[in-house]
Amino acid sequence: YYLKMVSDEVRRLTRLVSSMLTMTRLQSDEQALRPSRFDFAELLLSVVVSMEQKITDKRLDVRGFENLSHTEILADKDLIYQVVYNLVDNAIKYSSGGGFIEFTSHRIGDRLEFSVINSGVGMLPEDLPYVFDRCYKADKSRSGNKDSLGLGLYITKTIVELHEGEISVQSEPDKTTAFTVSLPIKIH
Repeated sequence: YYLKMVSDEVRRLTRLVSSMLTMTRLQSDEQALRPSRFDFAELLLSVVVSMEQKITDKRLDVRGFENLSHTEILADKDLIYQVVYNLVDNAIKYSSGGGFIEFTSHRIGDRLEFSVINSGVGMLPEDLPYVFDRCYKADKSRSGNKDSLGLGLYITKTIVELHEGEISVQSEPDKTTAFTVSLPIKIH
């Protein structure tokens, strides 16, 4: 029992240190993008496959892969992976058991737009303007994740903006939440 408590605390502190290092690196002038060409749909699929156990444990229905647009983009693959990972991880955490996660991806002109949508607790309208703020956490009593650091969406938005992109959120309490990201096909 006590070893599990210590192990959980070590994992929490490791996540905190890792997030703080990532945040510091992104805020410094030292963060240079390392662009490469890659297929966004393949990257999204690899993130989802890496989280298969979490998805299975919550009995989530995964939707939308059959309609994904295979779009090659020029961006920092590791950072875009982090964006997708954070959004999918949040979708799993805040989905209701037996619910769904849905993915969309398509090209609009010279941009890629993708969404991660999940069923679940959703967010209150008054929380939406703040979800991308550093260390902001919505009402803990509504959240299934008491260990959240409140840094994931801040880091996600910072990475998207480094790529000259945009991120937005829409949510209906006790129904769905949708995060939508728009990225240039080629970063400058």
